[in-house]
Amino acid sequence: TITCYDDVWVVEGTWLERVISSVNFGDYESRMYFDRVLRESGLFERMEALGVKDGDTVSMYDLEFEYQT
Repeated sequence: TITCYDDVWVVEGTWLERVISSVNFGDYESRMYFDRVLRESGLFERMEALGVKDGDTVSMYDLEFEYQT
């Protein structure tokens, strides 16, 4: 699910939780894998269709980052 609260986009899903748990965010290649999986899933495309903009905060479970195209 994708929900927006005051420019904070909360993204949740069983598949996403599994992917996040498998990523070592301290490792560059692992982070690039995570980005690739999200892009290939169409998640960012869907968020853009819903109105996400550069600089908005994206929250996925215990992970938060600033959205950048």
